[in-house]
Amino acid sequence: MSNTSENPNPSSSSAKMTLKTSDNELFEVEEAVAMKFCTVKQYFEDEKDSDVAARGSTTVIPLPNVHSAVLTMLISYGKKLPQSNAVADNHEEEETKKKERKKYEQGLLKNLMPGELLDLISAANYLDFKEGLEFFNQALADHIQNKSVEYVRKFFGIKNDYEPHEEEKYREEYAWAFEGIECWLIGELKQFMAKTKTLDIAGTLLGIKPALIVASFSVRGLNSLDSNILKPEMIAPGENILAAWINAIGPTGLDSNT
Repeated sequence: MSNTSENPNPSSSSAKMTLKTSDNELFEVEEAVAMKFCTVKQYFEDEKDSDVAARGSTTVIPLPNVHSAVLTMLISYGKKLPQSNAVADNHEEEETKKKERKKYEQGLLKNLMPGELLDLISAANYLDFKEGLEFFNQALADHIQNKSVEYVRKFFGIKNDYEPHEEEKYREEYAWAFEGIECWLIGELKQFMAKTKTLDIAGTLLGIKPALIVASFSVRGLNSLDSNILKPEMIAPGENILAAWINAIGPTGLDSNT
């Protein structure tokens, strides 16, 4: 499968380079963007004598340590960076581009999972993508700032090699280092809530015919088989739970389905 990277300033004469990821995906990338990856640039320069430069995109440059999903994000970020040979814009245009880039960066980080951030840092380091490495490292530092020791251990997959009494001792001895640190559970909840979506409930809808059916095994009200089971505030498990049937006898005809 081939992925063609779009040029923010396209022209018919734009040179392209072909990069091959660890999962065998091919990317045709604008040379100006690909050259931001110093590993690619070095490969290109080392192979000049073997006619790589002349053959351009017909030469495939292997990137065995970079997955296609990660390279896609790095290329996208690389396009947002100013070109080294770009003509200086006036102040107003420059400020506009900075704001657009800032907005893009915020959106990118908002949609990233922690594991993806680590993958981006690893790939940026392998590619020697200096701007990307600086940006994603800063994002990582911001992410773990004021997080608990437990959270950071779990984030990086670090095994706790301290005995309980040893850890207690260090926490007491260096109590100042733990001031302002949120507990592990709060950190987990914040991360979870940041990645979840909400449903926009339209409210109760009346007069809908036919009404959607709640599964017969979902309890509504007191259980007819065991009066000790009270009405649940949420119907689960079930299927097609988008509305309730309010007739005296439900569509299944079962006494329990009322």
